[in-house]
Amino acid sequence: LLITCEPGYGAYKNINKLLKIFGAQIIPESIIDPKNDFRQNNYLRWWFGRTTNLNSKNPISKGIRSFIYPLGYAPDGGEATLPLKLNRKWHWIIKAMPGAKTTNGISEPVIMAERQYGKGRIVLMPMHTTFFFNAGYFPIWQGLTMVKGNGYKILNNVYQWLAEPSLDSGIIGGYIQPKKQKLQKITLTQKTLEHTDIYQQMLLEGEKQWTTFTLPVKKNDYIGLIGVHTSLSDGTGTVKDYVKAAKEKGYNFIIFTEKFSDMNAKKWTRLVSECKKASSNKFLAIPGIAYKDTTGNRYISFNLPRWPDKSWLNKKGTEVA
Repeated sequence: LLITCEPGYGAYKNINKLLKIFGAQIIPESIIDPKNDFRQNNYLRWWFGRTTNLNSKNPISKGIRSFIYPLGYAPDGGEATLPLKLNRKWHWIIKAMPGAKTTNGISEPVIMAERQYGKGRIVLMPMHTTFFFNAGYFPIWQGLTMVKGNGYKILNNVYQWLAEPSLDSGIIGGYIQPKKQKLQKITLTQKTLEHTDIYQQMLLEGEKQWTTFTLPVKKNDYIGLIGVHTSLSDGTGTVKDYVKAAKEKGYNFIIFTEKFSDMNAKKWTRLVSECKKASSNKFLAIPGIAYKDTTGNRYISFNLPRWPDKSWLNKKGTEVA
């Protein structure tokens, strides 16, 4: 098991119910270390902590000299990394620096640990998943946790250590359900499964009807294609070519998402005009663009009211500021 913890919504409470079995607890306190805390120099300007307090005898941290962990929007109020309380069966991997304390005075808190449990292994890493799993390499974080902070090396070691028993045995898994414990059966009626509308599902499960909510009299399914690039940007073919092919396939609509950096106001006007000519009551051709902002987020936008103003863009005019 690799157990992490998001900072918000009191997620640690439910995770602690699980951890109680394993002799561990996540403490909902901020880690404060003025000597080693630092702030991101641009973008969201988040705060991070730096530590060289790694267990040189542990196989996960062996050979790694430093680690950077996320804190939050403030150096003394961040919950992106939470400290741990552990029994003696756990082995610490990473601690904050000796001078660090939590908001309630826990000195040199442990922020990553592992233990053996039966035939299995557990690593506990109560850190915001955005920085290590969801978007660790996203440009906005400047490689602070994954590259400069050795997060990639640590995680690589974590996965290898966790998988070691299974790899050695040649058997993946092996969990056996206790005989005394019965799995709860959940029965869904065919009528429930037929409805994909969440409101209808609620009604079928016994929820009261919302008096201020009315469902549409008729619903239709429309089949179409999103993401086409023509020769106006980095693709091939024309609007007319794609509309013809889409109609032959039985589609009801097609959405063009031209590469923004290859487009301009003149090309956009032409795309809008050609889409309008190709549209009718039975088929829609919709103009759009694919673009990214200066922090690396990617978007598609379609049926725009007008071409973006220069004031919305970076100096080169290739990205949204």
